[in-house]
Amino acid sequence: MARVSPQKTKPTRAIQHASKPAQKSKAKSSRNTIVSPTKAPRGPLLVTYFPVDDIDKDDDPAQVPQSVMEFRKLYTPYAKIKVLDSVTGENTFGGEDELVRVNDFIHIRAGQVGDRSVEDNEQWHAQVREIGVRKEPGWPKEDVCLVVAWFYTREMLDDRPIPRHDRKLCDNMMENELIPSDHTDVIHLSSIMGKVDVTFFNEYSHHQPEIGPTDFFYRRRLIGNNVVMAKDTCKTRCKATYDPNRDVQHYCPRDQCRRWYHVACMTPDKQNEDDYRLVGYNISSVEQLLIDLVYPEAGKKNAKPRSKLPYPITNPSSETEPEEDKNMMHPISLEAAYAAAELLPSRIRTLATLGITRGMPSGNGIVGNVWVVTAARYLARQVIAEGKPLDEEEAARIMEAADEMNSGNGLKLTPLAFDCPGCGCPI
Repeated sequence: MARVSPQKTKPTRAIQHASKPAQKSKAKSSRNTIVSPTKAPRGPLLVTYFPVDDIDKDDDPAQVPQSVMEFRKLYTPYAKIKVLDSVTGENTFGGEDELVRVNDFIHIRAGQVGDRSVEDNEQWHAQVREIGVRKEPGWPKEDVCLVVAWFYTREMLDDRPIPRHDRKLCDNMMENELIPSDHTDVIHLSSIMGKVDVTFFNEYSHHQPEIGPTDFFYRRRLIGNNVVMAKDTCKTRCKATYDPNRDVQHYCPRDQCRRWYHVACMTPDKQNEDDYRLVGYNISSVEQLLIDLVYPEAGKKNAKPRSKLPYPITNPSSETEPEEDKNMMHPISLEAAYAAAELLPSRIRTLATLGITRGMPSGNGIVGNVWVVTAARYLARQVIAEGKPLDEEEAARIMEAADEMNSGNGLKLTPLAFDCPGCGCPI
């Protein structure tokens, strides 16, 4: 839809369609970062009614500024708006107190691309950067426009001159994965279909909220025509990024690693089997495995020791016991550690001894079971290594989170099946 310069004409009730974001290069925004919608902006609230019933349908459609600079010159800024139906008085975008704020993610009505309508097969999304209101003499109602920064799908990237390497990085995008950009446009209020939730997927975080198979999310950004993403690649032979649809990855949470590895990269190599060994544990009980996880050098003999081990296991009867440091907790004996492990609920012991996996084929979803397992291990460390009493509230929270994974179907039990290629510990 062609856009013309704003004139002193009345805004109409005609629905405005946004122009396709990938059709031409957009003006760059001064802000390259995506701001979380949870950070509520400060500023005035505008309450407006839409559509306007007393305007002739034959009037010219509402005009939209051709540039962000023109928008800022003609429109008064607002931080948030409340859009009410002019007939019923109900909130157009949800509950009674639902607002459209700066930094919110929105679903935009698709328009025309060439001679075909794309409204049925494309969904356009963007983040609100600015909200503006314009009122001219003779207008029965104020006109509302917004500056938005576009989100792209993988298909939309084909219309942009992106370098070949960057385009290849996006080949593993899921259908519900988006890429935020610094490409901005001005749209009319009537282009908005509603608000949406888009989650940032931080692949390094142990506290990443779960992302469902149909939830919108992003993990990389488009700055100009360059794709920017975290260098979270498998640090073994493949050097490939994570494809949630195809890959199963295991995670090593230890300080010197904190890396995800593809299962295919950890299978034994016939030419160099010592580099990718399968774990050869002889586990007699879950408690023994728990001790091995809390104190790696007490388990597998050929595992590399951790550089930061707060409370090493010692034998109290040893004649070579070092002098006690009053600023440190007294190290516990191996016997005391076994006894403390018995105090943990059996469900927590099971969760703490699972392998940390992610990927749709793994059964643990896009994000995986990283928070549940690491939280269970931390709780076990507090009880076993530090001698603290069991935090029953935290234990209940961990078990509830495990039950809620995978849309309420619970997490899949994945054993420790491999050695970490980095540190040699079981993952």
